[in-house]
Amino acid sequence: SVEKELTGDPIELMFFQLSKWEYTSKNREARRQLERVTIQKVHPFKSELKRMSTIAEHTSESGVRKMKVLVKGAPEALEKLLKEVPPQYKEGYSYYTKQGYRLLALASK
Repeated sequence: SVEKELTGDPIELMFFQLSKWEYTSKNREARRQLERVTIQKVHPFKSELKRMSTIAEHTSESGVRKMKVLVKGAPEALEKLLKEVPPQYKEGYSYYTKQGYRLLALASK
C-alpha cells in the first residue's frame, strides 16, 4: 500500500476490490465491517513449492479470535495439502489453465 492505494498483483487487487476488504500495511491488518485479520508471520512465496503462507489472527464480527494459516499458490500445489479436495477441483483448474488463465488457489486452516 502506497499513500493509501493498494498495489500489487492484479488478481489479488481484484480480490480486495470485490470482497470489500480494506488493508492497512502499517498495522498489517485487513478489515471488513467488524471482521479483522491481522498478519502475524509471512512465509514468502517459494517457486519450488509454488505457494506462500501467512499466519494470521482472525477476529470475527462477534469478537471471537482464532489463529489461522492462510495459503495461496498454484492449484496443483495446494491440492496435495487439502484434507478434502472439492468435487471437480482438478477438472476446473485444468480447464482454465488450458485456456491460458493464470490461477491462484486459496486455502485456510
